Amino acid sequence: MFNIKWAPLNVPLRRRLQTLSIFCIVFLASYGIFAGYIFFIALLWTRLWWLDVLYILYALYNNCSAGFYSHSRSDWYRSWRIWKYCVEYYPIKLVKTVDLDPTKNYLAPSHPHGLLTLSQWLTVSSTAVGFEDTFPGLITYIASVPTRFGIPFERELLVHSGACMATEECLLYHLDNKKHKGNFIVMNPGGSAEVMITRNDSYNLYLKNRKGFARVALKAGATIVPIFSFGENKIFDSVAFRPDTLLGRFQKWARDHTKFGLIPPSGRGFFQYSFGMIPHRIPIYVVVGAPIDVPQVLDPTREQIDEIHEKFVQAITDLFHEHKHKYESDPNIRLNIY
Repeated sequence: MFNIKWAPLNVPLRRRLQTLSIFCIVFLASYGIFAGYIFFIALLWTRLWWLDVLYILYALYNNCSAGFYSHSRSDWYRSWRIWKYCVEYYPIKLVKTVDLDPTKNYLAPSHPHGLLTLSQWLTVSSTAVGFEDTFPGLITYIASVPTRFGIPFERELLVHSGACMATEECLLYHLDNKKHKGNFIVMNPGGSAEVMITRNDSYNLYLKNRKGFARVALKAGATIVPIFSFGENKIFDSVAFRPDTLLGRFQKWARDHTKFGLIPPSGRGFFQYSFGMIPHRIPIYVVVGAPIDVPQVLDPTREQIDEIHEKFVQAITDLFHEHKHKYESDPNIRLNIY
């Protein structure tokens, strides 16, 4: 009917709850930046304006420090049932290749970014996937762009999930072996640039000139662990605007000024599979690779940074080719590194 593929009506309640849960998370991830500010400003024009004042005072008190060091991480929040429903929706499976020493600190660059990095967030920012049970002794964090920590109310969701700013200062704090043991920080070096090149028919990584993580790992002496999420690029349909169009120019402006890759999620709806902002039900396999030992060099040279970067590029490439036949439906799918 109207070239729309309709969903059956006799869907079990649990699957409906899974769909509703993932819709809520996608909405927050996609439009939280607008919803947070709109709600905050709207309150100023009501009798509840004083709630904004209280929130500002709370945010200043709970700022933790300039780097948002995630002292507000909440195990209660991370174990909410909504995360379990989201993980079951795809589902997301964690693949362990080797044991990880809980006395070390780890920096884990993860690819591909996809449109919203949903599998990365659900894996390390909640208990639903079971990462900390699979790797006992490790404490997971996810690094996010500083801009998100200035968004009213979304900021609380981030810090309670254990997110930290993707700044050198904050990362070095968490990776300091004198202060911490067993910290595992997931980040995506490709960022918004990798969002813009996300396609369903290939894995496109924006990595050649992203070497900041190698510099941080050297300064901290942190072990690097590659992570590859098979299926992350397929949960939404590819949507690309030509750069010479109005939407294309707006995307570029937004990425340059906010570090967000503003691409509208294109998937399915509640009662049909043809369009909407809900991701497709496609299994995602989050494969955690073997660690790369990194010596501590407080003032690394360009050559040392390049060496660690090359080791990681080779490791993520090997991880892809080693596991694609197990977890990828298309055995001929390509890995492109830009």
